Amino acid sequence: MSCPSCLTGGTSTTQPTGTTSTIHGLPTYVASPLSGDPPKAVIVLITDAFGWEFVNNRVLADRFAERGGFLVYVPDFMNGKAMSPAAITLMDNLTTPAPSWLSAIVNKPIWLADCIFTAHPSYITLPSEASNLTIPTSVIVGSSDTVLKHPQALEMQRILERKGGEAGGVECEMVILEGAKHGFAIRTHPDDEVEMEMALRAEDQALAWFGKWLIDGSGADTNGVEG
Repeated sequence: MSCPSCLTGGTSTTQPTGTTSTIHGLPTYVASPLSGDPPKAVIVLITDAFGWEFVNNRVLADRFAERGGFLVYVPDFMNGKAMSPAAITLMDNLTTPAPSWLSAIVNKPIWLADCIFTAHPSYITLPSEASNLTIPTSVIVGSSDTVLKHPQALEMQRILERKGGEAGGVECEMVILEGAKHGFAIRTHPDDEVEMEMALRAEDQALAWFGKWLIDGSGADTNGVEG
């Protein structure tokens, strides 16, 4: 299920540099460190409604691989039924003057994951879905998000900030980025400097979180989920 805000934004003009393969029976885009060095950890990127072939998702995977030294998988979790990127142009023209991310992750093999990062999550049931997280989770959302509205975002932020202090709790964080809208982390207009800067903020937060949990204090076999 997608909202109108899930269909707006821009399309990257950057050419992806990764490869495609079939992993565990799923078509998968694979981004590896350009240096050729062994990857520091594995990230599984769960895409937005536009799926594993959408150029923005592939370019983001390339950047995680290049900047963080990670091996990044972008599987086709939508079984070939992703939305066409043409909808972005159509919706932008109309407006100019997905299951929730947690449900998608819960239905995937996240017992292999050491941490989660997600940007502008949709259709979160509060407080239960935030309270029930058992994996270190980092979230970024815009103050102008029309799906996870500001009062809900503040409630979720309070829940996540408390989790680290609870008995048996896990460390979580949530950033509310002033002025950012739904989709800002992935569907940016390449010629909009403000949008690109906001997307970079999300990218930096993701890489810092993955570095903390997959590299700095991790074992040899570590995996992250980005959604």
